[in-house]
Amino acid sequence: FLALDLILSSPGACTAWAQMQPLESKGFVKRRQRINMEGKLAFELTDDGLEHVKHLLKERIGTGRIQKIEAVRSWHWQNSPFYVIVDHREGGGESVKLGSLTRRLQKEQVPFRTAVLNTGDYLFVRASDNKCFDAIVERKTAVDLADSIRDGRWKRQYTNMVEALNGQQSNHNLDMSGLERIVYLIEGDLKRYVHTQCGCGCMGVGKCGNPTVEKLRQALN
Repeated sequence: FLALDLILSSPGACTAWAQMQPLESKGFVKRRQRINMEGKLAFELTDDGLEHVKHLLKERIGTGRIQKIEAVRSWHWQNSPFYVIVDHREGGGESVKLGSLTRRLQKEQVPFRTAVLNTGDYLFVRASDNKCFDAIVERKTAVDLADSIRDGRWKRQYTNMVEALNGQQSNHNLDMSGLERIVYLIEGDLKRYVHTQCGCGCMGVGKCGNPTVEKLRQALN
């Protein structure tokens, strides 16, 4: 049967073939010959692939039933030394901006895959041994930052990231020992979102009662 790069270069080829490259390279699928199909081949799960699917399903079990499974997106270029893991809820998830975010990564030729991360929104991973390196990146909008400090999410998320740095948390089969720091990526000018319409004059970011710009800066430092 045809090589995947030849299939992908043919006019009208289904873009789903590109998703099979990283799955095949990780040993999650294997090829089967199919004369009547595009490229004369199909893929089936290997034993390792089936175990990985079971693991993903187990992670998504909430109240005794399997929840809707979001699409797993990935893209890489051959022999890439690293890739980025993007939390599948990033950008509001598959139904909001995750798709546009991952398309931008592909446009910039940044290899990535999406997954359910226990901590952080982005991890940088060395492809040769699945070892995370440098930083855990947590992205927030200015308003979400203020909301999370007010409702306590900020403290819980920070604690989880510190535990990951100290080797007390794991994500899938990743080696977290190479992580060195926490990086916050804040979108938007904090001053722009100061709420000035309430009568109490609290100057909260996003809404009345939220922390002020000064308190947000203190939290980030």
